[in-house]
Amino acid sequence: MIDACKNAGVKLLVAYRMHFEPKNLEIVKMRIAGEFGKIKSFTGSAGYIIGDPNQRRLDKAKAGGGSLMDIGIFAVNGARYMVGEDPIWVTAQESKTDPEKFKEGVDETIYFKFGFPSGAVASCLSTYNMNNIDHFSMIGDRGKVELAPASGYGPIEGETHNGN
Repeated sequence: MIDACKNAGVKLLVAYRMHFEPKNLEIVKMRIAGEFGKIKSFTGSAGYIIGDPNQRRLDKAKAGGGSLMDIGIFAVNGARYMVGEDPIWVTAQESKTDPEKFKEGVDETIYFKFGFPSGAVASCLSTYNMNNIDHFSMIGDRGKVELAPASGYGPIEGETHNGN
C-alpha cells in the first residue's frame, strides 16, 4: 500500500478516530509521563451479535473478513496506541458457532494475543456472537486504567488507579 501510494503520488493515512478521543489522549499522556510504570498487560474486547445474515459485513468480498476486520480493529489499534509499541508476535484462535452464517474467510469470534518488545502482552477478543462488548484495560507496575465503553461513539467512560 505504501509503494502504491508513493507511485500514485497520493497520501496514505489511517482514518482511526480513537487516536483523537480525549480519554485516549489522556491515557497516552499518562503513559508517557510514567504514571502507569512499566506496562505489563492490555486487554481489549469488542463485539455485538450481528443480525441479517445477508448484510455486507458477512460478505468477504465486500467487507474483507468478519468481526476482526470490522470491530476487532479497535482492540488492535487500542493495544498499539495505549502500550505505545508495535507487536513483535501475534497468535490467534477463531471459533464459529454458525458456519452457515460465517462462511470461509468470515470470522465470527477471534481471540488474539500480541507480544510487545517491552514484554507487555495484549489479550483481545473480537466477536459477532456476544452483545455489548466494548472494554479496554491496561495495567502497569504502578497503575492501571479501564475504559468501558472504550470505542463507541460516546461517551467513552473510564477510570485510572487514581480515580480519574
